[in-house]
This record gives sequence, structure tokens and C-alpha cells, in this order.
Amino acid sequence: MTRDAWIVLTAVTVAWIFDAVDSTIYSLTIPSIKDEFHLTMTAMGWIGTAFMAGSAIGALLMPALAEKYGRRWGMAGCILLYSMFTCLVGFSRSVGSVGAARLLTGVGTGGEWPIGAAYLADLVPTRKRGFMMGIMQSGFPVGYFAAGLIFAAVTTLGFGWRTNYYVMIVPGIILIPILLRLRESPTWLSTHVRAKAAPRTDGKLGRGSYRSLIGTEHIGSTIRSTLVQFCGNFYGWAINIWLPSAMMLDFGVSKTETAFMIMLMWGIGIFGYIGSGYVQDIVGRRFSYSAYMVVALIVTSCLCMAQILGIQPPIAVLYATCVILGLTMGEATIRITYSSEIFRPNVRGIGIGFSVGVAKLLVMFCPALLGAMAERTSVSAALVVASVVGVLSIPVLYSGPETGGRRVAAQAVS
Repeated sequence: MTRDAWIVLTAVTVAWIFDAVDSTIYSLTIPSIKDEFHLTMTAMGWIGTAFMAGSAIGALLMPALAEKYGRRWGMAGCILLYSMFTCLVGFSRSVGSVGAARLLTGVGTGGEWPIGAAYLADLVPTRKRGFMMGIMQSGFPVGYFAAGLIFAAVTTLGFGWRTNYYVMIVPGIILIPILLRLRESPTWLSTHVRAKAAPRTDGKLGRGSYRSLIGTEHIGSTIRSTLVQFCGNFYGWAINIWLPSAMMLDFGVSKTETAFMIMLMWGIGIFGYIGSGYVQDIVGRRFSYSAYMVVALIVTSCLCMAQILGIQPPIAVLYATCVILGLTMGEATIRITYSSEIFRPNVRGIGIGFSVGVAKLLVMFCPALLGAMAERTSVSAALVVASVVGVLSIPVLYSGPETGGRRVAAQAVS
């Protein structure tokens, strides 16, 4: 790997860490914001929805701008958006300003993932791409713990909840100058030069467009990537949102014990993200993703069966469940790697952005659907449904080409 590739990897990983810090800080400060502005939990939920909507908009909008102006400018723009508007939450004096700031923060965080993945994929060879994507993804659980440390430090020092948001200007101060000093992606530069020489919108030459994604050249990849992102997001969000409730409501685990379990899951998730990157570079994207999702289905099915039969698993077994599910978080690494590879380089950014953005829009309603199911049956049953949806992406993957693994890497070299 080149020096620029290592710098880009470091920059996007740190950016992903702060992305996770941002979303987690909001969760930690919900009670304080609610009390200060005299809001209901429903109102806080709508603010959360505004952030999710912004994230979907960002995934659709920002990669298109990055395709026009460059990957590094796109990444810098995303970081500027979420740093500035997260900081502005701390200056908010009304619920409207909080909601607007969270919406625009979401635009920045939503665009960062597809642009960063495209930028990294442009610079990293196939044989190492999965592992490097895993390092990038591992920034999210690191950010989860970093947010806890920031919140604990601010609280211990006696500062108000707003200080948590003031410090989020730091990513912009640190990362934007670094990104702007980097060399632009050679793939983007090549595409941009050809686009000026011979503008095309069919995806075969020059800079692509969203219109090119639904042309005969790319429609298969667009559908495949969108379905995989939807199924994977459905599973991932369900685990993050509903697993704590499954432990407390279905198995009577205390709040404190559940907190330790979830922290363990996120800690193991770091190794899950990186490990899945290493595995997929050896055995390929399709097989490794299938294995992760099948394991998730087996584990959640065992939880559900225990709940149905009225069996109380030993606490050690429940901790082991969290460890395994933490490892399955690595499916996100495989998803983003696969999406970055099935599109031609000239539509890579907007291809990832479109599939991630549409998937996020569809998944926005899934937590509520699973919540309604949990109310009628059990939370564990809802987790099984989420795992089944994740497994449904396996035939979608196998309907397309293998894009990684030692065999593919060897063919690329030859």
C-alpha cells in the first residue's frame, strides 16, 4: 500500500470513530435535552428520526457531489457538516434548532461512509481491501467507547450537556486540513479527465450519474447492492436496538448486567469488523458473509427457543451470546467491501451512496415493525426475524460475481 493509502485509511477510520461518538453522545444526552426543553420522549424520537432522515439524504447527495468535485473534497465536506452542526446543537435554544442541527449532522455522517469506502477502495488492492475496510469499520465500536469516556469526563468535571457537543468541532479541526493535503484518488482523476474529454452518462466511460445506475450496464449491481445493504442494515440495527431489551425482558437480566453485556459485545465488535475483513480476503466476500449471517440466525434462534420453552440460560451463556453476536457485526465490513467492488470505478461512489441511502430509508421503519412484533410475541422472536432478513441477502450475493478472496486477487495480479 502507498503512503497516501495509509493516510486515507487513518483519516476515514478516525472520521468513523467521531461518527460513532456523535450518534452515541445524542443517546447519552437525551434525558438532559428532554428536561431542559420540556420535551416528551415522542419528541426526542422525532429528533432521532430527523437524524436518520438526514443520514439517508446524505448518502444519496454527498457521494454525487464527491463524484463531481473529488473524493477528498467530499470527505472534507461531510466532516465539516457533522462537526459544525453537532457543535451547534450545544448552542441551540429551541427544539427546532436541535432538530435542524441533527438533520444536517445526519447529512454529513450519511455521506461519509460511502465516500470513505469508495476513496479507500480506489487506493487499496483487492487482496488487502477487505482487511483495510475492516480497520475502517472498527472505528465505530471505538467511537462508542470514546463517547462514553467524553460523557463521563464532562459529567465528572461538572460541565453541562452542551459541552459534549462543543468538543465535536475537534474532528473538523484535525481531519479537514489533513484530507485537503492528500492526493486525490487516481481513479477519480482518471475518470474526471475522461469525462471532460468525452462526457457520457451510460457508465462505460467518464463520470457516471444516478441515471447511469439504472441503465443496463449497472442495474444488476444497483439492485444487488441495495438489497444486500437493506438486509444487512435490518439485521444490524435490530441487534443494536433490541438485544438489550431481549436480555432484560425475556431473560430477566438486570440493567447493570445488560450494560456490561452490551459493552462486551461492542468491544468484541472491534475484532469482528477487523476479523471479517481478513477472512473475506482469504475465502471471498460471498462465503464469509453467508457464514456470518447463518451464525447470527442460529444464535438468535437458540435465544428464541429458550424463551419459548421457558428455559433460563446461565448468565455465562448469555455473555457468550453477546460475544458471538459482536463477532457477527463484521458482516457490515463485508457488505461495504462488496458494494465498493461490484460497481465500476467511475460510478463507485454514487453506487455505494445510492444503495446505502435507499437501504437506510427503507430500514427507518423496521425498528417500529420489530417493536410491534416484540409486543405481540417476544423480543427474541423479533431478533430471529431480523436474522432471517439478513440471511435472505445470501442468494442475492450469489446471484452476482465473487469480488474478493485469494483466487480473485490472484486473477487480478495475473
